Amino acid sequence: MLSIKRKYKSFLSSKEGTGLYNDFKNILYGHPDSLIAYFNHHFLSDEFVPRKRELNICDIGGGDGKRIIQILKFLHERYNKRFHLDFIEQSSVFCQSFQNNLHKITPYSAVNIQNCLFEEAIFTRKYDLIFLIHSIFSLKDSSNILKLLQLLNPGGKIILFSNAADSFLGILKKELDKGYPDKRFEINHVKESLNRLSINYRSFQFYTEWSIPQKEVYPKILTILQWLSLDRFSLFPEYRKQEIFDLVFSMATFKNGKYYFKEKEEIVIIYDNQKN
Repeated sequence: MLSIKRKYKSFLSSKEGTGLYNDFKNILYGHPDSLIAYFNHHFLSDEFVPRKRELNICDIGGGDGKRIIQILKFLHERYNKRFHLDFIEQSSVFCQSFQNNLHKITPYSAVNIQNCLFEEAIFTRKYDLIFLIHSIFSLKDSSNILKLLQLLNPGGKIILFSNAADSFLGILKKELDKGYPDKRFEINHVKESLNRLSINYRSFQFYTEWSIPQKEVYPKILTILQWLSLDRFSLFPEYRKQEIFDLVFSMATFKNGKYYFKEKEEIVIIYDNQKN
């Protein structure tokens, strides 16, 4: 069977894959994105944000760019920052989506888009902030983490967003990935690499929440499962589908005609010179 890591990258490069991912993301996080709203208001304090007027920022695996746009807009409006953004995304479909929305940040941002994998990207500057927002699959091994550290300006930070290993999504991915010869690169693997390399970091966990009306729950859960399984769920035997639907509902709370869900998120922050 094809490697899950290769399958993930190839599916996310297709129109079908990017469309399914956007539908999935909208169900869990809405608009504006609740994950980024939490990060902006709980992390981007005076102490956290570099004091420079212009920041060099890199977004690796940036998807359609809506999340980095939300972050830069917040930083500009609250701190009057300007930016040079290097945006690295393997999917040409996502790169085009980001290009279509660039006008939202171009008044205060210079943007360079590279449609490629992290390993293929050309870096000509160092960065104050490097983001990997639910895109840690971009990091193939520990050598990539060391490369990221070399790209930081003094006092810079690498910020990794992921679902926690024991989260709603983490539990479902483990179940859906049975049969693959390998495993996805998850946040616990990143932390194992950081510990092995004696690189200090700080990890923060919190919850995002969403709800689905009862009449919409089956099609929306199916969208989530189709994305997480990389379009394989519809091919599962009926008994496996029922087992996984039962697992989903075991993690939900039903009240007043809606199913309520929680996702445990994790943010890992790595500092320049291994300071925390």
